[in-house]
Amino acid sequence: MSDDLERVATTTKALTTEALKPQPNKLLKFIAGFFITLIGLYELAFLLVGAAYGTDVFDFILIYSVFMHMTLLPFMLYGIGGFIILSLSDQNYRAVIQQAPKILFIGLLLCAVVIGISEWAHQMGILDSRFRLDWR
Repeated sequence: MSDDLERVATTTKALTTEALKPQPNKLLKFIAGFFITLIGLYELAFLLVGAAYGTDVFDFILIYSVFMHMTLLPFMLYGIGGFIILSLSDQNYRAVIQQAPKILFIGLLLCAVVIGISEWAHQMGILDSRFRLDWR
């Protein structure tokens, strides 16, 4: 009998605690998804381009960023990420928001390692690709 009462009390407390948590605003959910996608796509670009060009990736990404953001394509991609996060339930949204910084930081470290290895390969003569902006 006391086990049943204890279980009911625990369940009631858990439900009350979940109900008392503030509900995330839809605009904030969309903005969070927008920026998580933005950072994730830039990390992906740094990883893929940085593997070939080493530290020249910064020049490449800067030029890509300036010219691509004159179009709507990047904003549509970021918006898709915003709508995906917006469609999550509040419980899943909280889980994603807790995990996203960790995953993005691991991606940042991976980019740094890949760019470092690529730059080392350039110094050793294994890779010979360089990004040169030649306007002639």
